[in-house]
Amino acid sequence: MADLRDPYRGADANNTTKSSAFGVQGVDVSRYQGDYDWDLAMGAGEACFGFARASIGFGDTDSKFMANWKAMADRGLLRGAYHFAYPKSVAAGKSVEDDAHDEARYYCDTLRAAEQSVHGGKPMYDGRTLPPVLDYEQKSPWTAAQKRAWITRWILTVQEELQRGVILYTGEHVWTEELEGDPWLTGLPLWVAHYTDTAAPKMAPWTRWVLWQWSGGGEAGDIYEKVHGAYFPGDEKAGAVDVDAFWGSHEALTSLADPRWDRWLVDADGTIGKNPHAAFSVTGEPVGEPASVGEALAKLRQARALIDEAIASLEG
Repeated sequence: MADLRDPYRGADANNTTKSSAFGVQGVDVSRYQGDYDWDLAMGAGEACFGFARASIGFGDTDSKFMANWKAMADRGLLRGAYHFAYPKSVAAGKSVEDDAHDEARYYCDTLRAAEQSVHGGKPMYDGRTLPPVLDYEQKSPWTAAQKRAWITRWILTVQEELQRGVILYTGEHVWTEELEGDPWLTGLPLWVAHYTDTAAPKMAPWTRWVLWQWSGGGEAGDIYEKVHGAYFPGDEKAGAVDVDAFWGSHEALTSLADPRWDRWLVDADGTIGKNPHAAFSVTGEPVGEPASVGEALAKLRQARALIDEAIASLEG
């Protein structure tokens, strides 16, 4: 019997449920949303989670990332950061894999700097941080094999740097055109872009999805994007915010921030396994499989209290 706490069980791509019918909704933002109103999103909008763009390619940090990251952390919102991949050119003397490694390291450094600024803690293990995300949608002049090598190296580098599994964001058209529908990553959690509320996303070769970006933001000038009777704030100048459905329950969403559930790319052939580093809590003590999500949350809160106490003593 499937474990309902497993955040990666996902929704069947053949289901016919409308996106707005999924009870757990969130948003993803970038500098294009300006100074985003997180209070309104979490209040009237009932946002349960948020993702903010951290970096674009190599050397370009989203100008609103630090503010968005701090705002989500301050409000206790389940938060994640994504990297916009830019696999188009390689510096002289470097390989495709080198380029991916550089982008991945830049993303990790950006995320660590933001987390250090927020509360000086180690990112990704506080029980409120969602897995890192690779946003792959940019067209590339490279061969499918080169793009596969680039994606694989990016994922492996981030896993090593952050000790978290990665979620892949992409769309069926991009995957078909850019990767020739290669199935090697179908075991990796999928965040699918499919802009409609009336038809479930189909994302061959994947058969299940974890997150569904069902609103691409609307036309410029729109301020609100309606979601199951609630509203998410946008920006008059930049357009409405992207809206995302999580496939499962609030309980499963909480598990998404627990590294023990992470799915790791084990090798370049696409073998997926569980997070090998998740046998230890943020306190360094070994932990077993939680008997319940409540037990897992209790462990995480206890660990966070110890961290906060240590930080307070250092600051005092």
